[in-house]
Amino acid sequence: AMEDPMIGFEARNLPLSRFDFDSTPMTGKMISVSQAIPLPGLLRARTAIARSEADEVDARLEERKRMVVNQVKQAYFELDFLDRAIDLTRENRRLLDDIGEIAEQQYAVGRGIQADPLRVYVARGMVDDRLLELEASRGSVASRLNLILRRDPGASVGSVLPWTPRKLTWTESDLEKVAVKRRGLLAAL
Repeated sequence: AMEDPMIGFEARNLPLSRFDFDSTPMTGKMISVSQAIPLPGLLRARTAIARSEADEVDARLEERKRMVVNQVKQAYFELDFLDRAIDLTRENRRLLDDIGEIAEQQYAVGRGIQADPLRVYVARGMVDDRLLELEASRGSVASRLNLILRRDPGASVGSVLPWTPRKLTWTESDLEKVAVKRRGLLAAL
């Protein structure tokens, strides 16, 4: 855009005692209007530069939005993995409890050796440690998800709805086209 026009007023030899413009013949009054006119093509070049900068800012904003969506998706996939791993670990714990009871009963009636119940107790302790690790990891991922979504980090995050992965049938060139389309910064490469 062009610069704003300037309007000016100038008074010379004006008596300060009365502010009378006609009291002395040397009083000068001047009103001016000016407008800076750019060189030919300069305004068009500035407009193109401004449009290019605005497009770049838009591309960065879209890229940031995609990054946030990607971070949310990754967090949900991690939560799903951890929920499934926690469920499997709990099931393993229940199975070890059953095996431990059987090993104790066999040892009590003389059909087993003392090491069998001890091995089960050790294995159960390892499973309990793994369960604690998984639950701590889930809490960490849930906190990260809450931060991304601008929620309280300690807010509860429920279980992820079950999903089934789809088979990807795209070719490499299809994937490249989608990547360039969805990632504006890749188009610049």
